[in-house]
Amino acid sequence: MWKKKLSKAGIDTFTRPHTTSAIDCYRGIMVVKGDIELYKALFLDIDYYPKVFHTTVKTEIVEHIGPQEQIVYVVNKSFGAKARDYYARCNWEQDQRTGGYTFSWVIEPQYPEIQGYVRVPTLQVVNRLRPVINTNEIEVSHEAHVEPGGKVPAMLVNRLLTEVPWQTLYNIRHHIQKGIYPQKAGGRWPLENPSE
Repeated sequence: MWKKKLSKAGIDTFTRPHTTSAIDCYRGIMVVKGDIELYKALFLDIDYYPKVFHTTVKTEIVEHIGPQEQIVYVVNKSFGAKARDYYARCNWEQDQRTGGYTFSWVIEPQYPEIQGYVRVPTLQVVNRLRPVINTNEIEVSHEAHVEPGGKVPAMLVNRLLTEVPWQTLYNIRHHIQKGIYPQKAGGRWPLENPSE
């Protein structure tokens, strides 16, 4: 069951125990006014992630699998610890009934480790955009479970979990509402043949 940890500036954050890990799951939720397609474009714009996703310092598209799926390499720096990296399989889908979007990330384990980084062994991320019925508002959520790898104590990680979803959602809202994020539909996600 989700337990609310922080409610600040219109953003609520929650944690809950994971069934098989000492590291908790976290979730952040906010409701915003605006164009859902612009928020979709940001979530698909992998190059832009270091500007808005808290702790992310580098992103690189490694492989285009199809128009709604790709492999991404990510470097994170957090907890005052050594930088972490991972490869993730990313995909997205639209709910034809509601018009909402879901963006999912899971670890892609077959890539070799890179010297100088601690490899993240487990990661599951789900970002959602859900239109609020009978309004011009969108519910934006960022939910994840991440095993950081290395020797970071679970107690320390769990104490810092509310910061990640809160800062990420705050950054996304700020960049879009202030017009910082460039309005380019779909970012660099391959909409057609990725080899062209």
